[in-house]
Amino acid sequence: MKVLATISRWRLRKNIQRLFPDFRKEILDGFLANFGYAMPLSLLAKIEMICKQIKPNLVIEFGSGLSTAVITDSLSGSESFLISIDESMKWLANSYELVINTSRVAFICLPDNGGIKHSALPKYLLAKVKPELVIIDGPSRAGRFSEPACKVYNGLISPDCICIVDDTDRVENDSGARELAGKFSLRKVDYGDEIYAKHQYSILFPEHFDEDALSK
Repeated sequence: MKVLATISRWRLRKNIQRLFPDFRKEILDGFLANFGYAMPLSLLAKIEMICKQIKPNLVIEFGSGLSTAVITDSLSGSESFLISIDESMKWLANSYELVINTSRVAFICLPDNGGIKHSALPKYLLAKVKPELVIIDGPSRAGRFSEPACKVYNGLISPDCICIVDDTDRVENDSGARELAGKFSLRKVDYGDEIYAKHQYSILFPEHFDEDALSK
């Protein structure tokens, strides 16, 4: 088992280095030490490209991890900021260790029966402040598209916002992504991953956004 684990980590390291040639060694080593392989690397690459292209002032992610480090590394505006929300203090703590500039991120831990206590979020989020990028990620048991969760998303997302939903190979996540796309007139584009053969994630783009630019 140790040999298989070593081979798996070696392959993962090679894939990260291929997709993120400028990735700092301390982030990569920290990720391999503290995390399993969660979010697809191809999705992380798209998150990085989106952040660099739209230069968001505010990003909100539901589910922390390597994406937290990728986002904060990609924020270029002087006031650009990330809010990372998770139900697991362990994941938030590990994510914190990966982030170099912690002044660009606020971590919120709100556990509730295996998921995020979405009903408590409004007091942390300013109603008039709209993020340009929302990322919805997390384990299948976390209820990312429960009724309280959808109420929060409806208050954050707008027709000018990009919304990323991971794990849309799951019926609940795919249905939730379709509902958000319809409600805010966003275009839902589905992507596969060359490493996770059965995995799917979706990006909801504003009508004016050229998603083809992400592959250039």
